[in-house]
Amino acid sequence: MMGVPLKPNHHFSMHYREFFTRFGPAYAWWLFSYERFNGLLEKVKLNNKSGDISTSLMRFWVRLHRLYEMVENLSDNITHEEKVAVSKLCYTEPGRGTLLAQAAGLSNNEFAIRTPRHLRKINLQAIDIDVYPAALRFAQDTWPHLDLKHERSDTPGGMLFLSHRVAEIMDFIYKSGVRYGSTSSQRTKNDRYIIARFCNGHLAACRIEFIFRLTVGTEKPELAIAVRRFITSNEIPEMPWDLHTGDLGYFVAPADQLGVIEFIKPEQISSPLGICSVPVSNGQNIWIGVSYDRTGEEMQNEPGLFDEIGDEDGELLT
Repeated sequence: MMGVPLKPNHHFSMHYREFFTRFGPAYAWWLFSYERFNGLLEKVKLNNKSGDISTSLMRFWVRLHRLYEMVENLSDNITHEEKVAVSKLCYTEPGRGTLLAQAAGLSNNEFAIRTPRHLRKINLQAIDIDVYPAALRFAQDTWPHLDLKHERSDTPGGMLFLSHRVAEIMDFIYKSGVRYGSTSSQRTKNDRYIIARFCNGHLAACRIEFIFRLTVGTEKPELAIAVRRFITSNEIPEMPWDLHTGDLGYFVAPADQLGVIEFIKPEQISSPLGICSVPVSNGQNIWIGVSYDRTGEEMQNEPGLFDEIGDEDGELLT
């Protein structure tokens, strides 16, 4: 009536009371990218100077994009020495390599995974009855030339997959600057829901149960993530967005119903997943999940710029 064009947030604000009553404090999933941007700016060191803060932040952001462009446009014939030099700029201690580290994290061709400094040895047979068989299958697929077999097998030949020796457990990892947690964490259960891409190219909503580093013989250690997929059901009611589910990144499943343990590699993680539990008319609860980052599903698994380059600050795996 007043001729003032309103934005979508004005409409959403009319429903806040309903949202909070039904779902509790509702985090706006569409703000994920902006919140992450604010997180980058929070790390900018101003050295307690009383100058123009906004100018400092803008300079930081412009330099970040210029450095990002540099990483994106490096020539294909870059030498090992040049890789090492750029890697030291990217992954040195915080404060010296912040800009390039963020630029590399935004690169679509970079799959650097950061892990905690301290890992714990774990017996795969002791934590869950389904973990050891699934880990064995993952290891057999990863190292087929080792002819790995069950530790209780009496078949001659091959190598035993010893449950008490091969695995170290961690609570979380960072992939492209985003934290992914696990159900096994004693400190927090946050960040454990993900969108993952499986071998047939199918995207599925999952929950991370455990994160391991597997070491077999003299082979290079591999990160292995134990997940459970959301179970699909024909009893789920039709949703208004069903025709556009793939584009919007929505997943709907019965609440608290998960599949068997499966192992994936970190490169298969596409994005974090937001979860909302909603009651429906038939009395059951359903989970509605939405992908926080749709760009992750367009990434191509190409060799990273910094493959086989070490990290001076914490551990870097590619």
